[in-house]
Amino acid sequence: MLWNRWADGRMRVSLLAPLLAVLAMLFGGGIPGLPGQPGLPGLPGLPGGGAVPPLGGGGTTGPLPGHYFSGSYMNAAGTRNYLGYAPSGYKQGTALPLVVALHGCTQSADTLRQQTKFDNLAEAKSFVVVYPEQPSSANPLSCWNWFNPNDMQRGSGEPSIIA
Repeated sequence: MLWNRWADGRMRVSLLAPLLAVLAMLFGGGIPGLPGQPGLPGLPGLPGGGAVPPLGGGGTTGPLPGHYFSGSYMNAAGTRNYLGYAPSGYKQGTALPLVVALHGCTQSADTLRQQTKFDNLAEAKSFVVVYPEQPSSANPLSCWNWFNPNDMQRGSGEPSIIA
């Protein structure tokens, strides 16, 4: 997320700019405004627990040849479940870009997965995509708590669970 100002000086958060930057990296444009930054850092190994059944038409036209996975991550700030997809060309220990796709309020990780079809893009452009799930126990509307001071710092709160 990037902070910017309204015309009257109030601060606001812009979610569009980071999404556009990720898409630019995936399609070979690098990070806008940051010369010499061609893409995301590598992924040393694929985390995750069990397998997730492929979507039946919701986000794809059939099962993709890659690997669907799911798991959970826990630290002092809490636990979050996640879904994910690794493309068919992924070999453990090989560096690939990682996209973390956060769902909106009242959505689920699987809903975002089906609506965005990021699994298809991950297969086509060879990156790993992970969809963390915000439980209603952390926010009644399943929103990410980006507005809480503890959730605005790297290494604390929800950011420490997600990345």
